[in-house]
Amino acid sequence: MSDPLVRLSERISDEVVKIDLAVQRAKRGWHDFQSSGNDLFLDSVSLSLQGAYNGVEVIFELISRLVDRSQAKGENWHQLLLRQMMAEVEGVRPAVISLESGRLLNDFRGFRHITRHLYPFELEGERIAQVMQFAEPTFARVCTELSAFANFLLASVDPDETL
Repeated sequence: MSDPLVRLSERISDEVVKIDLAVQRAKRGWHDFQSSGNDLFLDSVSLSLQGAYNGVEVIFELISRLVDRSQAKGENWHQLLLRQMMAEVEGVRPAVISLESGRLLNDFRGFRHITRHLYPFELEGERIAQVMQFAEPTFARVCTELSAFANFLLASVDPDETL
């Protein structure tokens, strides 16, 4: 059982790096849009933010399946998964993210939904400006919490079982 937890911890660490890269790309694209007014940069910003949230959700799905052994189902499974990660599973794991991080991520979940279902030219700069205001601090906070969870996983592994 410990090998999957070690691999999950490593995967979380890898995804955290990619999430940060996606946020930095969004930040760069936003800066380029603001300096040039070229709305094609908004496509890049939206895609990068969508990628950052997708990275978080991939981690949540893995934790749900491998640690909780319970997967959210139904039309609103994305919301249920987010709530699941904000809750402690007694005797199994602490909350993966804080309630505040969950609240902030919920805005990005909604933005990701909009981005997936609109043509890029329909995206509004005003809405992107709102999410960009919170993108870097939100994902930095979430990545810190995910890294702490990865450390929790490693600490829960019996070293004798990994040999």
